[in-house]
Amino acid sequence: MVFRKRKVGKQADHQAEGPPEKTVTVYHVDYVKQKKIPIGAVVERRKKNRRENLAGLLRIAREKYSSTPQEAFQTAVEWE
Repeated sequence: MVFRKRKVGKQADHQAEGPPEKTVTVYHVDYVKQKKIPIGAVVERRKKNRRENLAGLLRIAREKYSSTPQEAFQTAVEWE
């Protein structure tokens, strides 16, 4: 049997707080009618801002919300 120490003080407070999360809305874009239809959301959980953040979220959104290459082309993300 293994016992783990409980964290106290600043470590426990910092861990309970967790990383900042931003919600990014995923849209289906209808290029003919010039409309964006919201179809879901993806959560940004990275602590630091990186150059590829939005591109990575778009890749995740396309994997999650599209089943064909045509749907993947019509999938877009936008910061809230």
